[in-house]
Amino acid sequence: MFTDGRSRRVVFLAHCLLNQNAISDGTAEVPAAHREILRTVLDARVGVVQLPCPELCCLGLDRGDPKGGERPVVAENTRIRRAMGQPEASARLRELTDQVVWQIREYQKHGFAVLGIVGVDRSPVLRGEHHLGPGPGTARPGRVYRISPGGTGVGRADRTCDRHQAVGAGGAGPGTAPSGGMRCAMEIRRIQGGELPAAMDLCWRVFLEFEAPEYPPEGVEAFRAYLSDIEQVNHLTLFGAWEGQELLGVLAAEGSHIALFFVDPAFHRQGIGRLLFQAYLAEGGWGRVTVHSSPYAVEVYRQLGFSPTAEEQLSPDGIRYTPMVWEQT
Repeated sequence: MFTDGRSRRVVFLAHCLLNQNAISDGTAEVPAAHREILRTVLDARVGVVQLPCPELCCLGLDRGDPKGGERPVVAENTRIRRAMGQPEASARLRELTDQVVWQIREYQKHGFAVLGIVGVDRSPVLRGEHHLGPGPGTARPGRVYRISPGGTGVGRADRTCDRHQAVGAGGAGPGTAPSGGMRCAMEIRRIQGGELPAAMDLCWRVFLEFEAPEYPPEGVEAFRAYLSDIEQVNHLTLFGAWEGQELLGVLAAEGSHIALFFVDPAFHRQGIGRLLFQAYLAEGGWGRVTVHSSPYAVEVYRQLGFSPTAEEQLSPDGIRYTPMVWEQT
């Protein structure tokens, strides 16, 4: 069966790589498709399966707001992310995921090599919770690729996980627990002095995308000043999640109080935050941990076992936060 001219090799590509007309208003980089990516795949005699666009299928071409393109990109992305988290959109997303997983399993069942899933950094993802296994002819189970914004090359992430997963930002914030578990080659260790700039840069980037839109200008400036205060940051104990030379997440604490907790949006919903939190608990032996959670991260901390101890507060310098506590049971 299937002994004709086909290569029996396929790769799943993010919808927008083949159709820029589907992405949100104001963010298209090319008129139609990324030719170099498509040419590379076809020259390798690999068949292309186009993934559905989650935002288009769940929210429509205008993402539910015809004036969305007039907003700053960070603000509009935050609005879209919240809309994607609503029950109706989540249910539709699950349907799309099931369809993709069915296709992958069907190819594997008949001995085709499913070479990978190519996603786009900071793009919505199909967040499947399915265990796919290697299957006959699959080059490597769970191989994930990602495309950097504005780039043309495909960078292999080489993450051997127990489920196929596109890489993107459509998940929850720092510390989100994995829904299906993960088995990736990753190192959780202390951040050294020379690595502080990279750690603070990651914190600032994630803050700008997920939290700054909900802060007044003075709050954003106060947070920037905090990250820039090297003397203050040096008093923190910092843990990093590393994959090779790439820093994926940061947890910084002063004793039993968490001061910073951020995960690169491209790696949300992969359990990185939980691994960082577990490493922090194991080293310090803490039985009680506190945090001043941003509005965005309250639900994330709840998933880690934290509970609010008071209503949301506003500091004199404009920082919104909810006091929360974790206690060992």
